[in-house]
Amino acid sequence: MRKSLLSRKPSQDWVPQLHPTTGEAYFFNLATGEVRREHPHTRQADAVAERQRRLAHAQMDERFARIAEYKRGVEASAQGVREDCARRAEELREELVRLFVGQSTTSTFT
Repeated sequence: MRKSLLSRKPSQDWVPQLHPTTGEAYFFNLATGEVRREHPHTRQADAVAERQRRLAHAQMDERFARIAEYKRGVEASAQGVREDCARRAEELREELVRLFVGQSTTSTFT
């Protein structure tokens, strides 16, 4: 975008000039007498770039917020799975204890 704005020819009021002693380029506005070292469209290009930068930051912030929300959901789900596994492990342990205890009381050694 910046390149296309700066490649556009300035309005007729702006005349490119070269400083007679330094050879530096500058622009002179015939209507206002204003002198600028940068291309007359530079400020417009900078403003467009800043708007685009702010929009990109806002979009990234929104994406990061969605990712954080997704992460919280995954963590909550994982916690639920861990709790279910712990509960099932305890149930199996209790079942094994019952089976082992029941087996040891019914078996007789003669």
